[in-house]
Amino acid sequence: MFKQIKNYLSCATLLVLALGCNTENTQNATQFTPEITAKPINIKIQRLDQDLFALSQNRIGVEQLGLKYGNVLDIVLQNIMGLPVAEPQTALAQFFSNKYISQLYSDTQKQFGDLKALEQDFSAALSRYQAIFPKQPVPRVTAMLTGFAQANALTDSGILVGLDMFLGKNYRFYPTVQAINTYQRHRLTPEYIVPNSVYLLAQDALANTRLKTNNLLENMVYQGKMLYISKAILPNTPDSLLLGYTAAQTDWITKSEGSVWAYTIENELIYTTQQLVISKFMNDAPFTAGLPKQSPPRLGRYVGWQIVKNYMKKNPEITIPALINTDAQLILNKSGYKPQAGLK
Repeated sequence: MFKQIKNYLSCATLLVLALGCNTENTQNATQFTPEITAKPINIKIQRLDQDLFALSQNRIGVEQLGLKYGNVLDIVLQNIMGLPVAEPQTALAQFFSNKYISQLYSDTQKQFGDLKALEQDFSAALSRYQAIFPKQPVPRVTAMLTGFAQANALTDSGILVGLDMFLGKNYRFYPTVQAINTYQRHRLTPEYIVPNSVYLLAQDALANTRLKTNNLLENMVYQGKMLYISKAILPNTPDSLLLGYTAAQTDWITKSEGSVWAYTIENELIYTTQQLVISKFMNDAPFTAGLPKQSPPRLGRYVGWQIVKNYMKKNPEITIPALINTDAQLILNKSGYKPQAGLK
């Protein structure tokens, strides 16, 4: 676990399987999350954003920060912010002297001056994470400001959160950032911080698993496992936040799930290994190519999640660690996944 930095900007059975008309399994599975007994823990978020600013003003020493943050300091400075670690004070002084960065830091402190609510959310999430994966250490949570370089990252030491990437969808500087697309801005709000971070932990939990044939089904179920783990850690978080969907997108897929599945079956896409097709279902975009423009992106992740939820509901003896290594075809076969068609 925590073997490398992972980005999130944020940071997709046999074809003779018949399409059914029964929605009961899918609808019930939407509400299904495993029962978990978690011991309370107390997370205190480290304010590297404030400490780096203090370092730039010579109010704190490099050695002191090195002792406090360990290798996280070099990771953030060099790997994320792209600054030299040899003379960090000079580099940071230049960084924060930029009028836009200076304003960005000020805006970030206004938005996130008090992180108590966020600490409570992380405490609840990470207590459930440790209950599911008791052999894993509780990750530290570190806040940073990167000049829009990174939203979330996972390192050997824990979770990094770029606060400047969660200032609200209408934040004035976001339209000027080339890497931020218009369709992604609704996700740049504070309520996405914990779900994004938890998704990285789920991704890390599957880091040692491999896709057998790298077809669409395997990609769907692989991502579905991540979302299932995320929901287990965050049972009270709306599915829309875990998926990154707007209310309209969530409504569309709720009504059209069966027809999306029918589309993949009728066009013989389930076992395709064509990367262009897979990317259309799994990668971020304004919508899922080949489907109506009202459709949300990355529908492969959504469908995979429904398959996994149905499988886990029908097989309650399966634990999450066991799920991680379960074959995608087996999961589909035993899921009974047959959503009703009716594209809206």
